[in-house]
Amino acid sequence: MDKYSLNKKWFIPRGEDFEQEGFSTFQILKQVLIHIKDHFQQLPGGKIDLNTITMKVNHPDWTWLDIVNDLDDVAIFFDERVDEDSGNTIMFFDVKDFKAVPALSSSVTTEYIGLNAGFLVETYDGDVERKEHCVELCEYSNDEGEWAHRDKTRYSMYGDGYILRDESHYVESSGEYFQEDNQPDDVHWSDWNDAFVDSNDDCVDHGVTGCGGSMGWFYSDERVYCEDNDTTYVNGEVANDNGVYYRGGYWTTSTDKNAEYQSQKRVFKFNSNTVFGIGFEIEKEDEDAVEIEWSDLYDKTSWAKESDSSLCDDWGYELVSPAFDLFDDKLDKDIKENKNLETLIDAEFSTSCGGHLTFSSSEYTANELIEGVAGFIPLMYAMYNGRLHNSYCEPKQKWVYHRGSGRDAVNIRGNRSISEADDKVFGAVEFRLFSAVRSVKNLLWRRDFMKIVANNINKSEKEVLRMLCNPNSLLFKHLLKVYDTDKIVNKIELFVRFSKEYNFRKLQMPDLNTLRDKLKQNNNNNDSTNELGA
Repeated sequence: MDKYSLNKKWFIPRGEDFEQEGFSTFQILKQVLIHIKDHFQQLPGGKIDLNTITMKVNHPDWTWLDIVNDLDDVAIFFDERVDEDSGNTIMFFDVKDFKAVPALSSSVTTEYIGLNAGFLVETYDGDVERKEHCVELCEYSNDEGEWAHRDKTRYSMYGDGYILRDESHYVESSGEYFQEDNQPDDVHWSDWNDAFVDSNDDCVDHGVTGCGGSMGWFYSDERVYCEDNDTTYVNGEVANDNGVYYRGGYWTTSTDKNAEYQSQKRVFKFNSNTVFGIGFEIEKEDEDAVEIEWSDLYDKTSWAKESDSSLCDDWGYELVSPAFDLFDDKLDKDIKENKNLETLIDAEFSTSCGGHLTFSSSEYTANELIEGVAGFIPLMYAMYNGRLHNSYCEPKQKWVYHRGSGRDAVNIRGNRSISEADDKVFGAVEFRLFSAVRSVKNLLWRRDFMKIVANNINKSEKEVLRMLCNPNSLLFKHLLKVYDTDKIVNKIELFVRFSKEYNFRKLQMPDLNTLRDKLKQNNNNNDSTNELGA
């Protein structure tokens, strides 16, 4: 009991702070005095008068309890007196204003009354604090079961309790703490983060963190995974430093200049108002353009640059466009906003290269679409007659196209629901007869040609012939951008012949000389060099 010094003042907080377990301030004080009597027999005379508690304050009409409850703090003050009745020296207790207790006077310590009353606790480091401000240290602490002020502790999820701040370590990935001598098995030091991380947390992995393949634990929401080598990298930059690249939606160790054939997802840039769609497959062989990185192009534009077995292994590529609304300007914007895309379309080509075109509509099934454009198919044969003997785009009689062989000049592509167009079903037909795309201008010319086809769908061969012979028709004027008048007349002659040969439509051949003179007269004898190309 020596630790309960009687040579200090004893601070009692306001009454409401110790209205605990149904005890009033007076009852608590009384219990403390009883405890003092039982444990402090060293007081003079060894006696304590529990009934003699006087108040030395300037409120003579108040009871001591009134004053205790009113004062900000009070003190119990010990005073040796001689009992007038017995003549014995006894110890009296005066409840005073704390500030009024003389310095160095005998009084019970703050710790003593608080510990006894239950609103103070002794902490692990010998301090005494209010219990309400303290927590009990958990089993993972070096001072398990001891009290500590809350400000000196942290809650540890790992220990399911409180540990001391001075012996805690922060886990960056979880925002939690663990006790330094009880590091969990799943918590690791990360040189990359210069912090502890928990392998159970999101964005925490063990993988490559530096050039040369150096490994370690890390916490990063930029981490990437390469399936080719089953390795995780802290971010894309580190992956690149170690020979791993993002191409076509995934990370790979491949150094191929092109994506694999048909490996990239085809994208539809349709909308709810799309009725006709168009897409292109542009084959090229160019040793400079082939070096353009395919994955970056796809990420930015959704145009796929892929290998094709029909092209040169070293510098050939097939450029596959998204499917565009035939009548909006997204195709133009794609090309205008990406210089690499323009370079790839303008690149060199060989006789091995073709320029397939897919035409679709939400108003027609694929079979109906073949019938709808049938009047223009002989014109396509005439325009690209140099490819009629190519086994990859062989012309057939119209009825054969309904079967769909895959390598015919016109290839049925079936019917497909397109989510980008409110799940409308589009019938699609691929025209494989088109020659290599010469340039961006040539590509847009073909797009505009298909606009004329769409606006004149279901026109018969006879009606198409009438447009070809009319110098004021949009079709004739469009052809005049790529052919001179003599060439157009030649195409008209082929058109009449192919209509009969493939479509079983016998048309009256116009007088070509008379037609030529009429067309030249109306068009000032246009002499196109065909630099634009059909």
